[in-house]
Amino acid sequence: MAMTMTTNTTENVLVVEAQAIGMIGVIRSLGRAGYRVHAAARDPEAPGLHSQFATVSVTHPSYEHDDFLPWLRRYIREQDIRCIVPSEGFLIAIREAFDEFRALLPDAPDATSLYRCFAKTEVESWCAEHGDEALKQQVPKAAVMARNDSISASDFQSWQWPLWLKTDARDADDNASGGVQKIAAQAELQQAVSGALDTHRQCLLQEHVPGVKATVNLWRHQGKIRARSMCVAMHENPHTGGLTAYRKFWWHEAICRDAERRLEVLDWNGVAMVEYRWDAASQRFWFLELNARYWNALNLDLLAGKDFPRWQIDAFFGKTIHEDLSPGPVGFAARYTVPADIGYLMSLLRDGNVSAGKKLRACIEWCWLAIDPRVKSDLWFKGDRGLYWRAWKTFFTRLGKPA
Repeated sequence: MAMTMTTNTTENVLVVEAQAIGMIGVIRSLGRAGYRVHAAARDPEAPGLHSQFATVSVTHPSYEHDDFLPWLRRYIREQDIRCIVPSEGFLIAIREAFDEFRALLPDAPDATSLYRCFAKTEVESWCAEHGDEALKQQVPKAAVMARNDSISASDFQSWQWPLWLKTDARDADDNASGGVQKIAAQAELQQAVSGALDTHRQCLLQEHVPGVKATVNLWRHQGKIRARSMCVAMHENPHTGGLTAYRKFWWHEAICRDAERRLEVLDWNGVAMVEYRWDAASQRFWFLELNARYWNALNLDLLAGKDFPRWQIDAFFGKTIHEDLSPGPVGFAARYTVPADIGYLMSLLRDGNVSAGKKLRACIEWCWLAIDPRVKSDLWFKGDRGLYWRAWKTFFTRLGKPA
């Protein structure tokens, strides 16, 4: 499928995974800047394919299909693609042919450096083994587990439970995906780790730490931080911890310095979201993981004037190197209303451990946020508001279907 809109621009940029909210932000940023955006996804219903800022919308074979790389080579040649904004899944799919496509990838380092940053196990080990002791201070207890490693629940008795087991697609066999699994009790540990290592060469175990999700969003170009922002989660989906559904601009100097130092040590150039947990009661924070790609809250940045994708692609094409190291409008808030923030509310309402009073307050707050003019919505984006209504239509359609 290919749909085309009229444009006068010349540089063709392929943006993959148009179903992801962060990549919708990339499509909007680059389309608004005048680039010819080729929005791509496997599913023709991917929201980004229907963005008004996409010049061309195209579907492709799934990443694991043998036809994907031939399709990609042909599409680049026929459409004169000059740049690709990748996702993690895309980079895993082209791993064996990375050098063939590297020249089209903004800020792309060598393959070893790039793929290291897509494995939580390697990021953990790299920082732990580095000579900078500061990198070892603000972290939860963690262990990298590989096949044939022995494991005993007694080794983790002093850890804060539940534990979190994390895997990455980069370490997977047979196209298995990555994920996060909660281990609530010691009796579950052996089976959970064994299950993960059946499909992945290694996995990461982390202890639980209190607080809320806080992220540092960075663009590092030619060894220097060029742009940055921070946000803190007000709602997560599910409400016990997950995708940031409602967040606001925020600033914490020590966390920002820690994130920038980790990118430096990892020798990462490009965009990245560095994830932390921040506990207001103790004023402590912990580094959790690196996501070396565009982030889910990117539309918050765009709405606040932090135009990361345009800045990165302008630099890639040699136009200008923009720098914005300001905190941005601290307190500026936006939510991914549907499906993420309504998912937050529904998860809270279904939780039998949450009191009736808290559920009532959450309902009132959710409705208030919907009419508060200070709180923006990711999909309610000037020139592209059709995606907001499309999201609601999809939500209600799925709601009416049997589970």
